[in-house]
Amino acid sequence: MKNLLYKVNVFQSGRLLFFTGALFCYYFQFPLKGVSSYIIPSLAVYLILSFVIIIKNIDITDLSLISIYYIYLSIILGVSAFKFIELGRILRFFIILAVLPLFCFVNSYDVKNKLFKVFIFVSALKALSQVIVYILILYVGDFKPFRYFAQSNHMGDIYSYLNIFIKIQVLGTPLLLFAVMAYFELKKNTIGYFFYC
Repeated sequence: MKNLLYKVNVFQSGRLLFFTGALFCYYFQFPLKGVSSYIIPSLAVYLILSFVIIIKNIDITDLSLISIYYIYLSIILGVSAFKFIELGRILRFFIILAVLPLFCFVNSYDVKNKLFKVFIFVSALKALSQVIVYILILYVGDFKPFRYFAQSNHMGDIYSYLNIFIKIQVLGTPLLLFAVMAYFELKKNTIGYFFYC
């Protein structure tokens, strides 16, 4: 029994590790160059470790809908290849879009353990990093060096909006809005799971 519990703990620790790694690499593509190459491998291992949970939660209706979704993605893949879009980029987005539905079958389980807390914590770190960049821009007095760094490394853009506001539009920021919505929605629906699990 102790050996079984040990294996379960190691198993869950592995899921937590790869989930955290993928999330960190996604969020901090700016300013850390090169970490984006670890996102998909980390998510792949996370999903492999979540295979039992996915199989347990999926039903025939879900399977039918996912099959239609994958057919649609395959059509998009063919059209993109026909338009001579870079193959590596096509495959990357295809894999990301292909695995996204699978996370729906592990989310309710993961709200009950540490993964959702990790998601919110790393999201908060990303938001804090954005504030730090903004403070650095104010301290330097010019956003152009930061803009050059972001653009030259293909990390996004930093620019002035109406000559009043500085907009930091870099890789990894779109997920922040989802993190805020998910936090309040899941906090409401799970009646305190975030604080008491």
